Amino acid sequence: MSQFYEKLLVPSDRVEDIQPLDDNILVRITFPFGKTDGGIIMTQTSLGTELRGRIIGEVLKKGPNADFCEVGDEVIFAKYSGTVVSAKDCSDNGAADGYELRIMDDKQLIATLKKKEK
Repeated sequence: MSQFYEKLLVPSDRVEDIQPLDDNILVRITFPFGKTDGGIIMTQTSLGTELRGRIIGEVLKKGPNADFCEVGDEVIFAKYSGTVVSAKDCSDNGAADGYELRIMDDKQLIATLKKKEK
């Protein structure tokens, strides 16, 4: 990630301060695991092609007029929807602890995933 791009993002210690307005939502996208079953470590570029145009994320917060989802829902949206506001890279050992936060209009959602009952 370039230094210029990083300066445009909200620092990770300020993420709790983000409050979406109107019908916007804050979605957390967890990067996919960075290592194949055969042990090949995948670059961030190749992980991006694995997303195939759609992304699944979790709604962290929503604005007062957001009607299409609830906090905690898993949602599906187009790859370039919303605005990236914060990001954390995956660790070098391939652990899936990287994430990206986006703010988007709730109308940009394609679907919500039903929660499995236990």
